[in-house]
Amino acid sequence: MKAAVKTPENRREKSKTHGADSVFEDLGFSPEESVIFERRTELVDLIIACVRKLKYNRRDLEKKLDEPQPRISELMRGKIARFSVEKLLRYCDRLEIPVGFQLLRARPK
Repeated sequence: MKAAVKTPENRREKSKTHGADSVFEDLGFSPEESVIFERRTELVDLIIACVRKLKYNRRDLEKKLDEPQPRISELMRGKIARFSVEKLLRYCDRLEIPVGFQLLRARPK
């Protein structure tokens, strides 16, 4: 039996759409909500990278972050909606991860 060969004639064209600048806006969140989700994502990614680099186990994190195991598990699985930016910044502080901010003035509309 021959395997089907994809040719331009029988290959489906995938439609390409261009969305917003943010995946969260594409999912239906407002621009304001999207910014918060983006910052949360960045912080969680930073925390997870640090935890992996330093080879912390979940018990270490429970003690260091003063959180129960279910919260540590949610954090390590990237459940960003469960954590506020403030909470994630507190975790960065406890893990001694330097985080900086640059405040910009809003442009007049």
